[in-house]
Amino acid sequence: MNRSIQTQVLIAGAGLGGLAAAGCLIKRGFQVEVFEQAAQLGEVGAGIQQSANSIKVLYDLGLRDELEKVAVKPKAYEFRRYDNAELLHAIPFEGTHDRMHGTPYYHIHRADLHHVLLEAVVERLGADRVHLGWRCVGADTDGATAVARFVDPETGAA
Repeated sequence: MNRSIQTQVLIAGAGLGGLAAAGCLIKRGFQVEVFEQAAQLGEVGAGIQQSANSIKVLYDLGLRDELEKVAVKPKAYEFRRYDNAELLHAIPFEGTHDRMHGTPYYHIHRADLHHVLLEAVVERLGADRVHLGWRCVGADTDGATAVARFVDPETGAA
């Protein structure tokens, strides 16, 4: 099957980066289609740390309240000796990170952050613009137009 979808922006991958990019582009008025090779989106990964640069993007997308529901703000990092727990070094976060960088420092499970981003993108874009089961196998340019090639999820043909 040879199907053509025309869009201003095509994003290959509905992971954290793809969804964040989609959210930013949608907010700025671009027509976006997101293609993901997985047949379904699910829980993947572990805890991740989010500092000022990424949090400012998430706040700009209007996700502050959602982050507050699913993330934690560590008070500090403490480095201790393995054998007697002696404190070797501490890096304060509570209040300090906010003051220095303008946002809290968060710890969040990757699946929770993915869910928050996916919900925001689907709400703004529509579920029909997030395509699952489409593996991108290449891209070409034709003048000012880019053409992405995918494995068809129904036939397996490229």
